[in-house]
Amino acid sequence: MKNKAFIKITFLLLLGVVFTHYGCKKIVTDDLTINVNTDVLVSPTAILFENAKSGATKQPTNFTLEISGKDADKVLSAIGNKTFEVQNGFVYLNLVKGVNPTVENPIVFQIKGKASGFEPFMKDVVISSNEEQLLNIKLIEEGNLPKGLIEEKTTATLQNGVFTKQEVIKTSVDDNTSNYTKLTIEPGTTMKDINGEIITGSKLDVNVRYFDPTTEAIDVFPGGLNPQNVLDEKGNEIEGGVNFISSGLMQIEMKANDKIVKNFSKPISAEMQLSPHEANPFTGEKLKQGDTIPLWSRNDITGQWKAEGTADVVYDNGILVAKFKINHLSSWNLDFVCWMPTSAIPLDVIFTTKTGESKTGNIRATMYTQNGSYITYNHFGSVKDQQVSRLPFTPNGVTVYLELTNYENGKKFKTELFNPTTKGKVYVDLTSILQTELVNVSLKYTIKCTNNKFTPKGRTFITITDLLTNSRKIISTPSMKSNTISENLKFSLVNNREYKIETIGLDGKIISYQTIFNKSNLTYSKLNGFTVNKLIFNNETQTVEADVSYITTKC
Repeated sequence: MKNKAFIKITFLLLLGVVFTHYGCKKIVTDDLTINVNTDVLVSPTAILFENAKSGATKQPTNFTLEISGKDADKVLSAIGNKTFEVQNGFVYLNLVKGVNPTVENPIVFQIKGKASGFEPFMKDVVISSNEEQLLNIKLIEEGNLPKGLIEEKTTATLQNGVFTKQEVIKTSVDDNTSNYTKLTIEPGTTMKDINGEIITGSKLDVNVRYFDPTTEAIDVFPGGLNPQNVLDEKGNEIEGGVNFISSGLMQIEMKANDKIVKNFSKPISAEMQLSPHEANPFTGEKLKQGDTIPLWSRNDITGQWKAEGTADVVYDNGILVAKFKINHLSSWNLDFVCWMPTSAIPLDVIFTTKTGESKTGNIRATMYTQNGSYITYNHFGSVKDQQVSRLPFTPNGVTVYLELTNYENGKKFKTELFNPTTKGKVYVDLTSILQTELVNVSLKYTIKCTNNKFTPKGRTFITITDLLTNSRKIISTPSMKSNTISENLKFSLVNNREYKIETIGLDGKIISYQTIFNKSNLTYSKLNGFTVNKLIFNNETQTVEADVSYITTKC
């Protein structure tokens, strides 16, 4: 606990941040029976930005988000405009009224930005329903790479822009990853810039990165593993994009004479070491000499991927490696692929508990192939017994398992192997990872707008961060269609735990409070005109019961 570091805010402040916006609707996939109002804005999406390095203290805070791509015109901010400001590490988005995204016809756009102290990023976002969703995007802190991302910086000597001897550039093998990547440049090779002009100079600066897909580096693969802007080998767009199942990725940057190198007069030999357990996800058979892996390159300026043939799997001094040739610089990815959405199918995850317990915590479900290759994940927030939650895109014909993580207590649970193609749904008993110290909160609230110029408002989110575990609980707010709304909200918090509660106000500014939640100490004071009609802990139902009303002109 950090009691001395902060002023202890009473429980009413926890309620206050919930209502300051204009009321709440539900924790994502939590125990609620509130109807969704989609008359104003639809598909509310919360995006949380975090440091990709486990245990890092520095986190991305405030920066401007750029939105572009096919459906960028359909995206609005939480308050209905086209200015997208990340505040305290999160941003809330909506789609315009009348848009109806589906798995077959999703809304696709691209986000990019740069937080202070972090590397620039670019990601594809896919929205496939009108339901709210939570996206967690990891950013690379400058000078503090996540586990599994290895970087090799070096220089090479040139003679008037020409390599006079063979140059070998290889990433190291250490505690972060057991695999390497290597480039071999032959004598006589010259370089060209983006316009095809030959680059001259005496020194070449090289930066090569290897991303190990079995580590947390998976969260910072350039562009992500579900890209939408993808071309086949003939240059035709692959409708619906793809779902990569990566065997490894390398990213290469070179600069000579202050000019960025993009092309070579001769192909460069490249190789990536593979795990001895690496397998074809569709057959389950371990890769062996003579096999191939599909090869893809990414234009790191536009974010577009392109099929580049295959890499050959061989044994080199007893080590399993994939070898291929490259003639231009970008990110290069070894990937088996699932086509989306035509061959990707939804999977219903049905949560169960032996006691019917609904206080399950903050759950993330991550899908892996049978040999441990990452496929996709979904964040379910808090969930209840018999709740059905959906992974919209799962691979066709791939044997997989789910790993469930409860971020409230760090407990994990792994399912048996199954095939989503034939399964369609999977039951997950969460009993072993339940958070037993949670206290139920039942909250009734009424919000009334007295502004005669009232304009209907769309939904956003409220973020409740557990300051001990840094896990986040997300609550969506309903659209305020009329001057008065009255809703019921049920959620749960860990007793005697410190929380930070944040939301976006009607003026687009962050509203933030910190509090220590304690069911035995529910005292409160007046806050922003709230009237507390009831605030008790019901021993019989073991629930904190609250009834709060609020009148505002900021609407």
